[in-house]
Amino acid sequence: MGLITELKDKGHEIGLHGVRHDGRLFSSEQVFRSRLQEMTTAAAYWGAQGFRSPSLLHREDFLKILPFRWDSSIPAWDPFQPQPGGSGRYLPYLLSETCVELPVTLWQDFTLFEELQQKDISIWKTQADAIYELGGLINLIVHPDYMDPDRLEMYGEFIDYLMSKEDLWFALPSMIVEAETDLEHRRP
Repeated sequence: MGLITELKDKGHEIGLHGVRHDGRLFSSEQVFRSRLQEMTTAAAYWGAQGFRSPSLLHREDFLKILPFRWDSSIPAWDPFQPQPGGSGRYLPYLLSETCVELPVTLWQDFTLFEELQQKDISIWKTQADAIYELGGLINLIVHPDYMDPDRLEMYGEFIDYLMSKEDLWFALPSMIVEAETDLEHRRP
């Protein structure tokens, strides 16, 4: 619990990433409900407010019963994932009455560096520029285990690139949830 406490003390938010990375979470309702119990217990222990499924595999009907404030398991559009496609949305939206979906809107680091063998972040910049122009959510997955010194430098370059944009809101998932639910309650 030491690392979790340290992260929270530094202002970070905790999300849950399933209980196993075996691609079976959504294989059946029985498997999902069994693992949901484990995830709920782990989330309570760690104080996790959100969820992202392993490998971005998802079933929206199952995600709607998650006991979390936010989910980030559905890409906006990504042809490279084990479950290609996505929601087609670049803004947060209500997944259920109690859970906001934060679509993953940029191709993740594994896709960029491992699958596409890119040596720079120009794709991220192009994607971020298009989403910024639409006023959408720029949501990127970066894995610490792929983060060698060169990639860490490129990630820093990307953060600097985003910080140079006017009126860009850097927010924790729970802050986005609050803004989205307030907006939903004001809509006719």
